[in-house]
Amino acid sequence: MYVILSYESGRRTEGILLAVSAGRLRVVIRRLNDTLELRLTGGRWISEDGSHVEIESLISDDEAGMAAFYSRFVPLTRTACN
Repeated sequence: MYVILSYESGRRTEGILLAVSAGRLRVVIRRLNDTLELRLTGGRWISEDGSHVEIESLISDDEAGMAAFYSRFVPLTRTACN
């Protein structure tokens, strides 16, 4: 499954989702020598270095069984402030 991650700094990165459990995601990102593990803590995804990460997009061609996977995520609405 293809994933786009968004960091608080505004940086975005693309990766491939390797593993999923109730409170953890493991993602491989191009140009990294290791995988990235995200933990769900207090309703937010946290990287190994403590950065808050948002799951901006998940793309899959496997429709069967995806409803249960997507039910773990809460949609986030971004708005502009003046």
